Amino acid sequence: MSLEEQIDVIGMAELTNCLLVMNGLRDAMMILPTDYNECLARDPKTNDILKGILKYYPELKHSDFGINGIVISKKIYTSKEIYGYDSVGKILGYPPSCTADYKFILANRDNIEISTIEVNMFFKKQYLRIPVPIQIYSYVCRDAATFPSMVEFAKKAHDILTNHPFIGFIIDRVEANIIVNTPPKMILDKLLSTDPLTEDFLDEVKNILYNIGFSDTFQEYNFQYHNTGHIGILSTIITYYINNPLSPFQPLQQFSVEKDVYKIFCKWETDLTKILNSMKI
Repeated sequence: MSLEEQIDVIGMAELTNCLLVMNGLRDAMMILPTDYNECLARDPKTNDILKGILKYYPELKHSDFGINGIVISKKIYTSKEIYGYDSVGKILGYPPSCTADYKFILANRDNIEISTIEVNMFFKKQYLRIPVPIQIYSYVCRDAATFPSMVEFAKKAHDILTNHPFIGFIIDRVEANIIVNTPPKMILDKLLSTDPLTEDFLDEVKNILYNIGFSDTFQEYNFQYHNTGHIGILSTIITYYINNPLSPFQPLQQFSVEKDVYKIFCKWETDLTKILNSMKI
């Protein structure tokens, strides 16, 4: 059982969280099939990951809640224990104040800024296989009030992981970070205004393109923000994001149409790129 084998089978973030659960820093972690463009535990990629966790960490139990995810912990959970945002958040270790705010955030996400609190793991330079940090933990909140507690969590995770005999030799550090997310409606309003656009704002636009599913190439497209044609195309894309007609059917994996949607999406991206190129000044 080598480190490389575990990374290949279950993934770096999943492996890391297994270790945090095994060492008691987290009560549980969750495997979401939708993270792998799947729907259920029995789907190929998700099934391989779960089998790998069972093989490498047999002490960890699997509680399957269908499309809502599989909880990995030292104990089995029942539907009576996991029945909503609050209970799931508590089991996964999210601050109670944030899980209590989740319904409010969903209802008002077009009108308020929210904070994403994340914990990232960075690797030593000589370990070139993973050149970028890996997010191992994150949640959303109305504000940054819980950030200090995540700084402490990151310190404990750093101590566990950097000193772990199995994985410690590749890890440089573990750090907490906070990202303030501007709602798409506010981004659209600013894009259509005459206000100067900052680099942080352009990153927010790029994040929307990422969330929609555009390729890295399209996300890095050299949009001309002084060009009303380019602004019009971007604004249309953002309105699609805000008013996505497919949202009642998400996750798409449950309808077995995602591959067809992806093909259409790729064609849409190609056509958009042609239009943008033709509009360049």
